[in-house]
Amino acid sequence: MERKVARNVQELIEIWKTDVKFEVQDDGDGGSLPFADEYDFKNIDLNFKLNLPFHHKINSKMQGYLHATIAVLKFDNCRFLDELYIGNYEWKVKFINNCEFERTIRPESRKNSLTFDSCTIRDLNFEDVVFGDDSGKNGKVRFHSCNLFDTNFRNTQFNGLVDFWNTTFHKPVIFYKTDFYKTAVFSSAMFRENTLFTYSSITDKAIFRGTKFEKGLDLSTAIISGELNLFDLRLKYFRHSKPKNDKDYESDIFEKGNIPLKNKQETYRMLKKQYESQSNNVKALDFKFLERSAQSKATINEIKRSKYREESKRVFLYRKLKALCNQAIHFLNIISNGYGKSYFLGICFTMLVGCIFFSLSMLGTSKYVFDLFSGEVFIIDNNLSQFLNFLNPTHKFDYLGKNFNYELFGDFYFWDFTGRIFISYGIYQTIQAFRKYK
Repeated sequence: MERKVARNVQELIEIWKTDVKFEVQDDGDGGSLPFADEYDFKNIDLNFKLNLPFHHKINSKMQGYLHATIAVLKFDNCRFLDELYIGNYEWKVKFINNCEFERTIRPESRKNSLTFDSCTIRDLNFEDVVFGDDSGKNGKVRFHSCNLFDTNFRNTQFNGLVDFWNTTFHKPVIFYKTDFYKTAVFSSAMFRENTLFTYSSITDKAIFRGTKFEKGLDLSTAIISGELNLFDLRLKYFRHSKPKNDKDYESDIFEKGNIPLKNKQETYRMLKKQYESQSNNVKALDFKFLERSAQSKATINEIKRSKYREESKRVFLYRKLKALCNQAIHFLNIISNGYGKSYFLGICFTMLVGCIFFSLSMLGTSKYVFDLFSGEVFIIDNNLSQFLNFLNPTHKFDYLGKNFNYELFGDFYFWDFTGRIFISYGIYQTIQAFRKYK
């Protein structure tokens, strides 16, 4: 259908009148009345700043022209080339079928529903807007299959349903002090940049089903007294910011849309705990892995950190030693079973440390002498049965057999004992990884 251009409200209404389709309908008294089967604003380019509602005289003329009361004002496949202001009035407003908004959409606090279906929105400004009332039944806001670019949800209050189903956010999103008092739906939504719920509140329920975060997510500062419904949420390890002080930290999470390391770590922990509460242990392990990875990064930063001005040398050394020990634990956990995710890593780790400590034990006997160039670094080929016995942490010292007539040095007992510790640890980590499906 050919597109038409409206340069002011009068032209818009005239185009609308020519597009209205009537059919004759029985009025029930033997007469007939024209009935408007379709009366949407359709395939129009609005090249002016539009303020809704229309003047009350225009509203009356429109309803008189239709011989009916208008309950829903609908724009179908329209392009808004200038700003759009949506005030609070009794009509519901819908934008459907590839409506495009080139400039800012700015609504007023309203009690009636607002729907965007298959729309492209360049600039959405919901700052300080209140949708609905205390009943929670009014003021529903829906974005279905939309593309959103610049958004502003600062101090927005949703008293009713807000639904971002299958909607793509192309730029960073900061829900700053945003209040979700009723259900908030983010099902099948995609966030291409960082998404932060900075000091926002979730009082009832937030649904993240099939939600994909291509960059970062920050829930750490959100006030969640309601329920997080998670199903197939997709979030990977993402880059974090490095604020130097509290001022930089607040700027990151309030203005810039950056996520500091401690916020990232806390978000992973929250998602892990939520999946655990849903008895989804496999998905909880994914976020446990991400949480531990973030902890490891924080520990490395602690190791690299220089001495604080007010810190004594003893405290500084203690802090460094503690961080080194913690990082050693992280290292062992990641290589032994991937923080509980991989039993295959557990088996490989157990066999490898077994091979290493068995070889070191054998070098503590008079039978072998260490020679790096001989190729016999791991002494397994001629001692397979002894090696398998060595893999039993409770083996006795005579596991080498009665025919082993060589002298045992002190190194043999040291490496044998150390090997028992690491093999036991590897077996435990393997079992833990197997239990991820419990």
